[in-house]
Amino acid sequence: MHKLNLIKMKKVLLLLVLICINSIYAQVQFKSIEFETGIRKHLSISETSLISLNSLDTIKKIDLSGLNIKDINDVIFLKKIKELNLSNNQIRDISPLLSLPRLQILNIAGNSIKNISSFTFSDKRNFKLIISDNEITELEFLNPSTFSNVVTVGDNRQKGIEDNYLLKDFYTSTQVSGQAIIKYNIWDSTNNCSEFNLNFGDGITVNNLLCDSYTNSQNYNYLSSGFKTLQITRDTKTLTTHFVAPYSYTLEVGQSYPINLSLPSEINLISLENVTALATATLLSNQINYEPLAVGNDIIKVKYKYGTNNRTEVFYIFITNTNTLSTEEVTIDKSFTLFPNPFVEEFYIASKNQSILQVQLYDLTGKLIQKEKVNNQNSFKLKTKDLPIGTYLINIITDNGKETYKIIKK
Repeated sequence: MHKLNLIKMKKVLLLLVLICINSIYAQVQFKSIEFETGIRKHLSISETSLISLNSLDTIKKIDLSGLNIKDINDVIFLKKIKELNLSNNQIRDISPLLSLPRLQILNIAGNSIKNISSFTFSDKRNFKLIISDNEITELEFLNPSTFSNVVTVGDNRQKGIEDNYLLKDFYTSTQVSGQAIIKYNIWDSTNNCSEFNLNFGDGITVNNLLCDSYTNSQNYNYLSSGFKTLQITRDTKTLTTHFVAPYSYTLEVGQSYPINLSLPSEINLISLENVTALATATLLSNQINYEPLAVGNDIIKVKYKYGTNNRTEVFYIFITNTNTLSTEEVTIDKSFTLFPNPFVEEFYIASKNQSILQVQLYDLTGKLIQKEKVNNQNSFKLKTKDLPIGTYLINIITDNGKETYKIIKK
């Protein structure tokens, strides 16, 4: 009887050991594909390799920024994490992070978080919290008297030290229309907030802005396409960021066009997405090739990264596909008349009711050939003495926007 009990006990112990081993080395099932992608990249394992709880326990510090993560319930697998970077994602709910017993540094900047009033740990620990670039309006509860385990709020906002204001985290994002959304963080510990200036990078500057909130944003429409450098200046401090304003082309069906975007070398194009099916757009070695297949208005969404920034950004290319090369006088909505067309060395642009601000001449690959500023005149003569024979596109910019025309040099 004693031997029987001993045998049963050994079997039970063996079973418990097998259960423990299985729980340690069993494959972890993630809820978020984006979260899993970041884990695999950190562990340097392929998409098909198993991820065990044992391997996740080795992670003490991880960067999961810029991965478009929305659901962070998978943090329950990171029980030994001390430093976690979840910045520049799409996170709204951060309550799962309260389950991390060893977390000491948390970066959740650049997400869609509105409220963190309930975010406080039950234990007291040395803790650094970075929350800039969110939609949080109430920060008072984060002061030392009510949230004493927080050492830092934002990258540069210290308790009682450094400057008495913060000018930090200045960046842009893009709407589907191509419009820029400019976001920035302004914080001041005094009642008399000093003003600041915002330069949009296309000759327009807004002066004497006030820091009426910690996080603010502005929408802005660029009249000309391409890379823009934006700056915020406040007292002796300056922040710089960038934006890629949308491109607009008119191209012929049946031809193939390399699209020259004239972007700086720091921009790395990642992928293209056609909203419509009117053309074939391909990306090779940071070069876009476009082949119109049908008449209509096409949109290309371009994803890219800038410099060493891990954040994926987008800009848009709007293209009108046509199937004729007109050799007659060009008019669109009767706003402007371009004549003669075809021309030899120069041609006139005229309108009855529109004032011209700028004229831009492009070739059919999208390369800017010539640009002329016009002083609010109803007519303008463009001289093109050294221009090769061929078909070109004219952008005429007015107070009402931009119109594109096609013209031929013979």
